[in-house]
Amino acid sequence: MLKKAWRPLVALAAAAVAVVGTATNTQAQPSGFTPEHYNQIQFGMTVEQALAAGGGPQSCWATESSLECFAKDPLNGPHASFEFTRAGQLSRKWHEGIFEVKTPSITLAQYDKVAVGMTEEQLWLAVSKDSCVLKGEAYPFYPSKQRYEREYMCAAEPGPHAPRAWFWFTNGALTDKYKSILT
Repeated sequence: MLKKAWRPLVALAAAAVAVVGTATNTQAQPSGFTPEHYNQIQFGMTVEQALAAGGGPQSCWATESSLECFAKDPLNGPHASFEFTRAGQLSRKWHEGIFEVKTPSITLAQYDKVAVGMTEEQLWLAVSKDSCVLKGEAYPFYPSKQRYEREYMCAAEPGPHAPRAWFWFTNGALTDKYKSILT
């Protein structure tokens, strides 16, 4: 049995554990990140600035070098990732499901017209821009803007498991492409 003098300390410790547990649970289930939040997070921002623009801890988890933000359930919902340089500036942003394809319509014939070395403008001559979404972009050596990377995902039909194609560009030239169940 505890002495009466220890009871307040034990009660205080139990309360602290409850508060920490609640804070951990709150941080473990962020939600509410929107396309507007994504667009407000700009290259060169610090983690703190990006966290504030992303809706704060109710939407995002932050570390010294990254930020993860969630629109809904962190395990299954739309989310975004942000990476920061050693100097603490945003250099890469990427999302899954934050933005949806307007008109999914890419075909295998369109995909086959796209070749490594093409420009983004040439991609849009072969594939409808409305069937694609910008998935990610980066300045890997930020603040230098001499290297710029973009990734597009194009869908053939609506849905998370629809036939898709991905196109990766560096400094405006296609460097790689990939397709999944595209017919």
